[in-house]
Amino acid sequence: MKKITFIVFLFFVFVLNAQEESNTIKNVSSNTKYQDFGVSYFGEKKAVFSSSRKKTLYGNRIWNVNKQPFLELYKGDLDEDGDITNVKNFSKVLNTKFHESSVTFTKDLKTVYFTRDNFINNKLKRSSNGAVLNQLYKAKMGTDGKWTNIQSMPFNNDNYQTGHPVLNNAEDKLYFISDMPGSLGLTDVYFVDINADGTYGFPINLGAEVNTVKREMFPFIDENETLYYSSDGFSDCKGGLDVYATKLKQNGVYHKPKNLGFPINSNQDDFSFVKHIASNKGHFSSNREGGKGDDDIYSFIQNIPINFECKQLVEGQIIEKVSGELLPGALAILYDDKGIELQRSVVGDDARFNFEIECNKPYKVVATKEEYSSDAHEFYTEEGQDVYITMSLVSNEFMVDDGNCVVKIAPIYFDLNSSYLRPDTKPELDKVVQIMLKYPSLIIECGSHTDSRESNKYNLWLSKRRAKRSMDYIISNGISIERISAKGYGETQLLNTCSNGKICAENEHQMNRRTEFKIVNFSTIKEQHPEICPPKLFVIKKEIDVKLDNEEEISVEIKKDTTLANINSIYFDLNSSYLTYKATLELEKIVQIMKNSPELIVKTTSHTDARESNKYNDWLSKRRAKRSLNYMLSRGIRQNRILTESYGETQPVNDCTNNIDCTEEEHQMNRRTDFSIVNPAISK
Repeated sequence: MKKITFIVFLFFVFVLNAQEESNTIKNVSSNTKYQDFGVSYFGEKKAVFSSSRKKTLYGNRIWNVNKQPFLELYKGDLDEDGDITNVKNFSKVLNTKFHESSVTFTKDLKTVYFTRDNFINNKLKRSSNGAVLNQLYKAKMGTDGKWTNIQSMPFNNDNYQTGHPVLNNAEDKLYFISDMPGSLGLTDVYFVDINADGTYGFPINLGAEVNTVKREMFPFIDENETLYYSSDGFSDCKGGLDVYATKLKQNGVYHKPKNLGFPINSNQDDFSFVKHIASNKGHFSSNREGGKGDDDIYSFIQNIPINFECKQLVEGQIIEKVSGELLPGALAILYDDKGIELQRSVVGDDARFNFEIECNKPYKVVATKEEYSSDAHEFYTEEGQDVYITMSLVSNEFMVDDGNCVVKIAPIYFDLNSSYLRPDTKPELDKVVQIMLKYPSLIIECGSHTDSRESNKYNLWLSKRRAKRSMDYIISNGISIERISAKGYGETQLLNTCSNGKICAENEHQMNRRTEFKIVNFSTIKEQHPEICPPKLFVIKKEIDVKLDNEEEISVEIKKDTTLANINSIYFDLNSSYLTYKATLELEKIVQIMKNSPELIVKTTSHTDARESNKYNDWLSKRRAKRSLNYMLSRGIRQNRILTESYGETQPVNDCTNNIDCTEEEHQMNRRTDFSIVNPAISK
């Protein structure tokens, strides 16, 4: 169909494609050089369809659009092979001098729904711009075996079209298509409930999982609630209208529509797909090359049933964040959205992992390796979209000790009253050498200590000798003397309570006889190497307390109808809902506000950037909202004081919408959660 008009298909050239194994098709013998399409079954042995073949009840009235006679409904006999023979005019009552097509019958064959030009009671109606539009009608079978009581459906309107009706198996829903206000595209698939008293519900659009911005037409729903329909709005269309199939999942969302492929679909219009109940046989229509005329009816045998069980592969690789080197032996663990472990994999030499997962579900992968940090990645699987994840781990070469960033190695211990390096210490000192070679800008202090079992003067002297021994070893392995210093602390920094006069075991004293390696220029290199003692590891509780004690940091600003907390929005990494260290500081501010004003109610609004699908971004923004909520709940704020809203990518703060090139900083501005106080009068 190359016009919005539902029932007329114009001629197009078509190249017949090779037949595949999924279906076997055959052109029925009763096709003509005119339009023949839209089979509906009238019992088990009859088929009703539309045709513009000559010699209608009203002569050869010609439609000016395609220079063919107006469409009428015809009936033919069905044989076992799906051929249609002995074709006759279906009804003198239903057929008029205008177009009729696309019918559906109740199982008792006493009610018919059909499409017709806007013509009833011998009166033709036009839209406000003068067009004759298609409308849905209903008729009943009279006691004399003739159709009677033709009625326009209650949701019809002279200014939009309705058509292509089909009943579901339970006959409590009527599916159809329309371009009524609220449609997503040129024509959409809708349904209405058929109530027990015979009235009809309000038309419901099947939504963006089914409908596109282009044309959706000719719905058919089988006894298993599988919906077949034609569309030219999906990226995998072969050409013109293609037949698709979908089905409602348990969560009330439709599966991603599946293209039925060749030979059902071609590079021209393929439509009006129907099946017999509990059978793999049916009919469809097409204007492909090789037919007898314009639109032809084809029978088919479905050799391979449609499978909506969706499995896909998530693949990934685990690397070292700084160098990009592969990390064989690392562990990847797959979790569901409830945190239940589903699968795990130890990666090989290529550091790659893969998991088979279900479509349209949220998951999380966590990567770990001994002596490395962990990395986590959340994602939402969508049918037809591969998932590839790079997991980046940071070597646990550093740690925070008493507020200092130090090299993380096994303790360098010394024998009692000795400064000589023991054999077991040299492998650990070699690690320090390697770290300093890896980070040429590091400057390190060798800080040595003693236990308390000698005089303070002696212990200070001994600790200096221990520090120098360690420093000399590192310098002898190629490290410049300008990058390392030695300092002795004597017994002033004990790790336990084994001070002067305290009786302790030898292993307790041993803990104090040690050398540690502190980065002395951490403040100058932390921007260059953020992986060294990152902020989330380096935070001191005292630092947070100082921030929260600053009254200016937690002030409240009144703005008209809404009160905004004087804190920043919190921001998220790409495709992540995890709270960063900076985000927790901002959340702590609003927690303090709420504790200071116990009646305040706060609303959080979470957002994403536009670089994934709408469905994924909706899911991700909900996850981000939940993270903030859970954090505030964990800090003692009651849930009835926190409102959460999520908007996906619908509220960007800049112009970085779909397919717009933006910098990473511009995208970052949209990956946020904002806060507002919804009862400002309380704060006044």
